[in-house]
Amino acid sequence: MDDLKVPLANCLQERDNLKKSLVTYDKDCMALRNAKARYQVLKQKVTEFKDKRKELEEKFLKVEREKQDMYKKFEVAIS
Repeated sequence: MDDLKVPLANCLQERDNLKKSLVTYDKDCMALRNAKARYQVLKQKVTEFKDKRKELEEKFLKVEREKQDMYKKFEVAIS
């Protein structure tokens, strides 16, 4: 009978651990869903920022070209 006490104690300990894990399972699932939702929002924002950056870089290059053209015209007018 004593041979069974040790495995029984181990099983009871494992059961208690599993019960504790089960208590936090719903919270963990909700936290995972929230994290996934935040990830999607941040991923969308990154895409929007990349698009905005590209647009601003194109505008900057256009203005830079206009500035160079105006400067050339200015040099021609002075000389």
